[in-house]
Amino acid sequence: MAKYKQYLTSSMFRNTSAQIAFWIIIVLAVNILSSYLFVRVDITEDSLYSLSQGTKQIAKKVTVPTKIIFYFSKNTKKVPLAYKSYGDRVAELLSEYVAQNPAKLSLKIENPEPDSDAEEWAKRYNVKGVGNANDPFYMGLVFLQGDRSAVLPFLDPNQETLLEYKVSQSLIQVAQTEKRKVGILSSLPITGSPANQMLQRPAVKPWAISEELSKQFQVVNVPQNSLSIPKDINMLFVVNPSHFSDTLLYAIDQFVLRGGKLMLFLDPSVRILMGQQQYQHAVPSSQFAKLLKHWGVAYDPTIIVGEESRATEVGIGQGNSMQYSLWQTLDKTAFNTKLPALTSMQNVILPEAGFFTVDSTSPLKKVTPLIYVTKKAKGINAALAMSQNPFQVEKMLQPLDLAKQPTETNDAKKEKAPAVQRYASAILQGQLTTAFDAIPQVDKNTKETFLGTQTELKASVKPAEIVITTDVDFLSDVYSVRWLNLGTQRLMMPQNNNLAFISNITEFLNGLQSLADVRSRGVIKRPFTRFEKIGKKAQIRYQAEVERIQAKLQTLRAQLSSIETQTDKAILTSKQLEQVNSFKAESKRTQTKLREIRKLLRKDIENEKNWIITLNLLVVPLILILVAFIIYRKRFTMTDKGEDNVA
Repeated sequence: MAKYKQYLTSSMFRNTSAQIAFWIIIVLAVNILSSYLFVRVDITEDSLYSLSQGTKQIAKKVTVPTKIIFYFSKNTKKVPLAYKSYGDRVAELLSEYVAQNPAKLSLKIENPEPDSDAEEWAKRYNVKGVGNANDPFYMGLVFLQGDRSAVLPFLDPNQETLLEYKVSQSLIQVAQTEKRKVGILSSLPITGSPANQMLQRPAVKPWAISEELSKQFQVVNVPQNSLSIPKDINMLFVVNPSHFSDTLLYAIDQFVLRGGKLMLFLDPSVRILMGQQQYQHAVPSSQFAKLLKHWGVAYDPTIIVGEESRATEVGIGQGNSMQYSLWQTLDKTAFNTKLPALTSMQNVILPEAGFFTVDSTSPLKKVTPLIYVTKKAKGINAALAMSQNPFQVEKMLQPLDLAKQPTETNDAKKEKAPAVQRYASAILQGQLTTAFDAIPQVDKNTKETFLGTQTELKASVKPAEIVITTDVDFLSDVYSVRWLNLGTQRLMMPQNNNLAFISNITEFLNGLQSLADVRSRGVIKRPFTRFEKIGKKAQIRYQAEVERIQAKLQTLRAQLSSIETQTDKAILTSKQLEQVNSFKAESKRTQTKLREIRKLLRKDIENEKNWIITLNLLVVPLILILVAFIIYRKRFTMTDKGEDNVA
């Protein structure tokens, strides 16, 4: 027996040594092979670390030799480690671009040290140096093709998800000999406005959407007093059509008939206009009713739509927040992901949007949905919504068929309209006729010539393409981006995919589908959907009690205010003084109870979050421990059986 154990121990030692030697050889072999073969597996959901199909197509379509110069101050001592790591990732990405088309694409990495030729050239190309003026740090890209150039002055690590799009966009930009024109017709200063000293108005900078579009297109402002749309404009943005004259509507009508692409943005409640004298709920969209009716599009400018599953957390004052259905945060399920431009689109925010339907008799026969409105959606009259707090609005939401008038209630006996497909955004295509029986008369006082009389069209020369979106606010900087001042440079930081959605559709309709596919990959913010659901459930549990206490508190304050305003404090009777003190004490107790409920709400949410986080942290270690224990038990049992057999 002793001899067997000695033999078994010696055999096990030899087997173990052989296994160790075997694995050492395997590791060495893998390292040697990996130096010759580069294989990388990207397991991220949106493949953020792999080139998209759109990028590959763009790189392969380059037919003229193009040089990419990466100015990267890697050796500068004061550069943060995060920037150096990001610079390495940029270089890796650019190498993959070159690998797609090595015959036409080349990469050169320059280290622009102070007073060097490389730094001099970087400055000539307007690559921005940041940091110390005597020893600036550079991390910019220059694309050269013949005598044309495109420049990314500085690459911000915070915008890494947009890096591939920017590089692909620059490749297209440097190859363009002439940009297509996009016109913007709006009552809002989307393209910016100069300072007016007479009216004491400062200059207004262009919106981020205007700057984003100008990277691929020539953006021009179309005044509201225009009598025709210039023929060299390929696509027209009509945003918040307010106080449009018949002559302007006729100009748009003729633009669509001659084959121009129309992007129309309507809104039942333009929040960015609130507080301005010209703001009226019905005005923004009612002015376009004539064309919409002729096109067979039904749009009610008085209804705001919302969905509980798409609710966004909004602040309601005093550090409190709630999930608000009328501010919709859209994930992938809200989009038509069959369309390449929307393949990975998500995190688009629509504040108080509307909806529209397309009549079965509409000449726009082909409807391509972009953003769906589901059967679970509810609505409310816009004027009513603006006069109530979010808590009350949530209670007043009704099925869309019953939400038209403020006085209507959700009556079970009310006959419902037949089910129709509703859209928040869609592409409409088809053969159209003019919506005008005759050319509108021009005001005799105008000095312009009505060019429409020379090219009157009765029907479309080719299928019309119209994109209708029922929100305007989501285009504004307030709801889409924030600006970061980095030295003398002003960088745009997207908060969501609002601008990406519009840019995608614009590029898609203008034949730049490959670039739209690149943009769709980047996910700027991925919400914790599980945590959001926890917050909604907790809010529902406590909401009724919070509202009851707030109503009681409001009543107490009103009673106290009534006594104090009707009577001079100096001559209060003892009974009135007792009432005042009683109201104050009750108000204090009520406020304390309200704080306690809010604490319980936060505590419930935090407990749920902590439980989920702890569970996530423990699951993998527990699985590994369990697997190791099973393997150990299996080997131990086999050893015992071996000894028993020998005995």
